[in-house]
Amino acid sequence: MVRLKGTDNLDDLNGALTGGFNAVTLGTLKAAYEATAPEAKQVMTDFFLAASQLKTRENEFNRRAKPVGEHTLLVNMPPQDHMLAMRAWTEAKASLLEVNPVVGQQILAVVERDRTTTARRGLKKTFGNT
Repeated sequence: MVRLKGTDNLDDLNGALTGGFNAVTLGTLKAAYEATAPEAKQVMTDFFLAASQLKTRENEFNRRAKPVGEHTLLVNMPPQDHMLAMRAWTEAKASLLEVNPVVGQQILAVVERDRTTTARRGLKKTFGNT
């Protein structure tokens, strides 16, 4: 089924179209995910906490002061707290997908798209057009 703007009522999409017009919000995905298992609510809480910590660490890393002197590869290496946030993010993703792989993958896609868009925006402010 194809829905056309101007022909069909697209109010339920709220302006957010995804592949195949499968437009769902994070809220409805979260509700569907939490209904699958008793531990799902805690897994979601841990997942969103890890995602927000990683996003914060990436923003800090993208906005860090660059040393003026000699350029080495160590300048581009993230600090330990950033690496810990990346590890927590990886573990939270695995837990999310373990409880419900289908809905978990949809939630993961929405969150990763938001996270990478923000990171790219920070890089553009730092380095210009990338």
